[in-house]
Parts: sequence; structure tokens; C-alpha cells
Amino acid sequence: MLIAEAKTQADKILSLEYSRLEALKSVNPNIRPDELSAIEYERQQLLLNIDQANWRLDSIRLVTVTHQ
Repeated sequence: MLIAEAKTQADKILSLEYSRLEALKSVNPNIRPDELSAIEYERQQLLLNIDQANWRLDSIRLVTVTHQ
């Protein structure tokens, strides 16, 4: 569930950034095609890495209750 949500959110954010740069490129010639390519590559890699994510137990908290 968390992985799917993270994937959706990452896709949404980077797709919006790509769209924003594309719109900016139409009025600003300083936006290079490699900037758009970099955002798309980052989006694809991030989605791939999120798909490969898995759970890992880093620690356990042990609570001991004593009655005196």
C-alpha cells in the first residue's frame, strides 16, 4: 500500500515538473532538451526503484515492565 502511494506521488510530482518545464520551454529558449530528458529519466528510474523496494526490519524495541 505504501509503495503504491509513493509511486503515485513520485509520478505525479515529476510529471508535473516535466509539464512545467515543457511549458516554460515554449516561451524560454534557455530550457534545453537535455533538461527535459533528465527529468523523464529521473522519473523512470525513481518509479523502477520504488517498484523494487521492500520492507526491512532495522530494529526492535523491547519494553520490560516490572512491578515493585
